[in-house]
Amino acid sequence: MYDWSTSKVTDLEDLKKIAIREKAAVMNCDVFIMIYPAGKSSNTELGLALAANRKIFIYATNHDILDVAKRVAFTNYQKLR
Repeated sequence: MYDWSTSKVTDLEDLKKIAIREKAAVMNCDVFIMIYPAGKSSNTELGLALAANRKIFIYATNHDILDVAKRVAFTNYQKLR
Protein backbone atom coordinates (compact mmCIF):
# COMPACT_ATOMS: atom_id res chain seq x y z
CA MET A 1 0.00 0.00 0.00
CA TYR A 2 1.33 3.43 -0.95
CA ASP A 3 1.09 6.22 1.65
CA TRP A 4 1.40 9.55 -0.16
CA SER A 5 1.59 11.48 3.13
CA THR A 6 5.10 10.16 3.82
CA SER A 7 6.59 11.39 0.53
CA LYS A 8 9.37 13.95 0.84
CA VAL A 9 10.31 16.18 -2.09
CA THR A 10 13.78 17.69 -2.35
CA ASP A 11 14.30 17.70 -6.11
CA LEU A 12 12.75 16.82 -9.49
CA GLU A 13 13.88 13.21 -9.22
CA ASP A 14 11.81 12.85 -6.03
CA LEU A 15 8.77 14.20 -7.89
CA LYS A 16 9.30 11.65 -10.67
CA LYS A 17 9.50 8.78 -8.17
CA ILE A 18 6.35 9.99 -6.40
CA ALA A 19 4.45 10.25 -9.70
CA ILE A 20 5.43 6.68 -10.59
CA ARG A 21 4.30 5.37 -7.19
CA GLU A 22 1.04 7.35 -7.26
CA LYS A 23 0.20 6.13 -10.75
CA ALA A 24 0.91 2.52 -9.75
CA ALA A 25 -1.28 2.91 -6.65
CA VAL A 26 -4.23 4.17 -8.70
CA MET A 27 -3.79 1.55 -11.41
CA ASN A 28 -3.65 -1.26 -8.83
CA CYS A 29 -6.55 -0.13 -6.64
CA ASP A 30 -9.99 -1.73 -6.61
CA VAL A 31 -11.71 1.47 -5.45
CA PHE A 32 -10.54 5.07 -5.84
CA ILE A 33 -11.69 7.48 -3.13
CA MET A 34 -11.09 11.20 -3.66
CA ILE A 35 -11.56 13.58 -0.75
CA TYR A 36 -12.80 16.89 -2.12
CA PRO A 37 -11.44 19.56 -2.16
CA ALA A 38 -8.27 17.77 -3.12
CA GLY A 39 -4.63 18.50 -3.82
CA LYS A 40 -2.90 19.38 -7.07
CA SER A 41 -2.39 15.88 -8.44
CA SER A 42 -5.81 14.56 -7.46
CA ASN A 43 -7.44 15.46 -10.76
CA THR A 44 -4.74 13.53 -12.61
CA GLU A 45 -5.28 10.57 -10.28
CA LEU A 46 -9.03 10.80 -10.88
CA GLY A 47 -8.38 10.74 -14.62
CA LEU A 48 -6.21 7.63 -14.24
CA ALA A 49 -8.93 5.95 -12.20
CA LEU A 50 -11.53 6.80 -14.84
CA ALA A 51 -9.30 5.48 -17.63
CA ALA A 52 -8.68 2.27 -15.67
CA ASN A 53 -12.44 1.90 -15.10
CA ARG A 54 -12.05 1.82 -11.32
CA LYS A 55 -15.00 2.22 -8.97
CA ILE A 56 -14.82 5.87 -7.85
CA PHE A 57 -16.22 7.64 -4.81
CA ILE A 58 -15.82 11.36 -4.19
CA TYR A 59 -16.28 12.45 -0.59
CA ALA A 60 -16.96 16.18 -0.32
CA THR A 61 -16.01 17.95 2.91
CA ASN A 62 -18.07 21.00 1.93
CA HIS A 63 -20.82 21.97 -0.53
CA ASP A 64 -18.48 23.44 -3.19
CA ILE A 65 -18.85 20.27 -5.24
CA LEU A 66 -22.48 21.24 -5.83
CA ASP A 67 -21.48 24.67 -7.20
CA VAL A 68 -21.28 24.30 -11.00
CA ALA A 69 -18.89 27.28 -11.27
CA LYS A 70 -16.33 25.42 -9.12
CA ARG A 71 -16.58 22.01 -10.83
CA VAL A 72 -15.37 20.24 -13.89
CA ALA A 73 -17.57 18.01 -16.05
CA PHE A 74 -15.73 14.79 -15.23
CA THR A 75 -16.81 14.75 -11.59
CA ASN A 76 -20.28 13.74 -12.84
CA TYR A 77 -19.02 11.07 -15.23
CA GLN A 78 -19.42 8.02 -12.98
CA LYS A 79 -22.81 9.19 -11.73
CA LEU A 80 -24.10 9.36 -15.30
CA ARG A 81 -22.83 5.91 -16.31
